[in-house]
Amino acid sequence: MNSLALLDGLKSAWIFCTGNPSGAIKGIREISIRMAVGARGRDILFQFLVEAVVLSSFSGILGIFLGMVSSKVISSLAHWPTLIAATVSLKAHGG
Repeated sequence: MNSLALLDGLKSAWIFCTGNPSGAIKGIREISIRMAVGARGRDILFQFLVEAVVLSSFSGILGIFLGMVSSKVISSLAHWPTLIAATVSLKAHGG
């Protein structure tokens, strides 16, 4: 199980590192436009904070849902009994 967690962590780090530069360039342009129309630094920080919280919450909920659905589909096809514990899913996503 530890090797799976390590692989998942490496995959997440790779996705973050490869996807982040394009997001940073887009973010710089977005910040410049907002500053030009009179936004304060506090407003821009709040916007990016809210955006990060909404995206991470949505992707966590979507991941839990897709994991539950795929688990049920695979267990019905393979005739395996499964038990999905909500507490484990929440703890895995930082809850």
